[in-house]
Amino acid sequence: MEIARIRGLQEKAIDAQANRDALMARRDQEENERMWRKKEKVEALKKAESEAIMRKARSEQVQNKEHYIAVQAQRERHDFERVLAEQKKQISLDLDREKSLHAARRRNGDFVRQQIRDKEQIVIEDRKKHFEEGVRMEEEARQRRVRLAEVKSKKLIELRDAGIPMKYCNEIERKIHHPNSTLQAST
Repeated sequence: MEIARIRGLQEKAIDAQANRDALMARRDQEENERMWRKKEKVEALKKAESEAIMRKARSEQVQNKEHYIAVQAQRERHDFERVLAEQKKQISLDLDREKSLHAARRRNGDFVRQQIRDKEQIVIEDRKKHFEEGVRMEEEARQRRVRLAEVKSKKLIELRDAGIPMKYCNEIERKIHHPNSTLQAST
């Protein structure tokens, strides 16, 4: 009985301790959640401040860029007008110079055209000579071939008249008329 009472007291003590531990754990969790929410709030405020600073900086950057563009445009307009005036002046000078040179060009034009015609005629004559030379060389080669064929035929007739057997004469004739076939047969 005494043991049961002691055991009951122990169980109550354990339960009370468990309740205290659970309460402390819940308080710790609540404290952690409060700290986390506070940290989140601080970070959100920092982020909002940073974004506001970035927006302001971007706005200033855009304004500065617009101002720079306006200044640059004014400068470019001024430079353009200055360059345009210089170009007009240069064009006027060039026109005057061109007029004075035009007469000289006209005088030289006929001379240059005549030189071109003369050179073209020389080229035509050279081509004609080359062509005629080619025709002449082709004719000479043709005549050499004809003479060679005549000599070969004459020699073949002389061999037959000399009594060389027909078998050898036919072989020689074949070699005369088809010289490449003997080279191919030997390879």
